[in-house]
Amino acid sequence: MVAICFREGAVATNSCVYEKRRIGFGNKHGEIILWGAKMIMDTCKVTLLSVMVIAWSFYYILDGSLITAMQSPYLVGLLLRLGTFLTMTVVFILSKRLKWVFRSWKGFTRAFLVATVAFLFDFLINVGLQYSSASSGTALLKTEILFVFLLDAFIRKKHLNAIEYILSILMAVGVFLIVAGERSTFDIWSILFVISAMLNSFSAFGIKKIQADYSIDSYQIAYFNNIVSLILYAIVAALFVEGSPFAQLGNLNLCQLLLCVLCQTLLMLTYYKALQITQVWIVKVVQLAIPILTILIQFFFYGEALGIIQYIGITLSLMSALFLIMKSYTGTASD
Repeated sequence: MVAICFREGAVATNSCVYEKRRIGFGNKHGEIILWGAKMIMDTCKVTLLSVMVIAWSFYYILDGSLITAMQSPYLVGLLLRLGTFLTMTVVFILSKRLKWVFRSWKGFTRAFLVATVAFLFDFLINVGLQYSSASSGTALLKTEILFVFLLDAFIRKKHLNAIEYILSILMAVGVFLIVAGERSTFDIWSILFVISAMLNSFSAFGIKKIQADYSIDSYQIAYFNNIVSLILYAIVAALFVEGSPFAQLGNLNLCQLLLCVLCQTLLMLTYYKALQITQVWIVKVVQLAIPILTILIQFFFYGEALGIIQYIGITLSLMSALFLIMKSYTGTASD
């Protein structure tokens, strides 16, 4: 007999807990059931991570296109967060989980601070997309891995060895090549993506800490973070949008907006859930596919291509990030 436990609201939400007490390992039927349940779990995780990568890649491209058309990262951010809020609300109403999402939970102050950092991460990306391409931007965002690695080493009071120093330097060189490209001037706006990556590393640590300390579900955090970002984007738009916002809406492509809202909703739900049910290093490795997929989409659908120097920089940064992740995992064998 196999008992599969679903605990709503707990950190282990929708994860399967197998009770092996009544299953003898010599029992072929029991072993087959366990193997089948494990295959289902692994398939669900692969699907979750795949949807996350695809949604995030299309989101950056569509977001950049909307910002270019409307010339206002603030108004685009506000519209996307409003659309995501409405979409999430409808999903939770249809699944009869809206009251559960709004249930009282501890750690509000810490959750608000994390949500504010997450807003700054998204805000700087939007500003960066107004002046830089999504292809180079997504590659620069993967410097998050370097910041997570260094922050983890600082928290653990761990000294870096020669290989870790070399990999860090190689990633920094790759970032420089991406930012500089083949232009004679240094693209200062691309630095915003690096700052965003640093903020996202702090946000990821904060999310994991809140989930561990207060048993808050990933969907609650995603919904709360989006509400905070919506409020902050409304304030920023009121302060910095020049002229009538309705005039800028004339340049809005409604189809692109709806697709971008769908992608943002999917990436938020899948990313937070992935952090909750999957080892962190696996999520990091899978996320390395985002800039690669973004470059391919930009090339095949929009005919945009980067310079050879930028491709070298992207390859150098992603390979350095991959080796840092694998070294961190093999060294700690833990999250």
